[in-house]
Amino acid sequence: MVARRLCFYCLMGYNWHMETQPNDLPKLSAPAHRALAAEGITSLRELASHEEKEIASLHGVGPKVVRMMKEALSEAGLAFAK
Repeated sequence: MVARRLCFYCLMGYNWHMETQPNDLPKLSAPAHRALAAEGITSLRELASHEEKEIASLHGVGPKVVRMMKEALSEAGLAFAK
């Protein structure tokens, strides 16, 4: 039996190589992407199910990232949950 080598992200349980959903999140900083991934957020639709205050409180997500997310959500016809 041959051992399969896994990347760091697969070992952490993110399975980015096996995603079935499109990752339509805007290009964000690495800390912001890690914070979202840790919360299980990989798409704009999943992001829209969270409150802006909740996302802004994540480590790695600052005002600029929140602004970029709001713009991306708006372009997709979505918004943060109230």
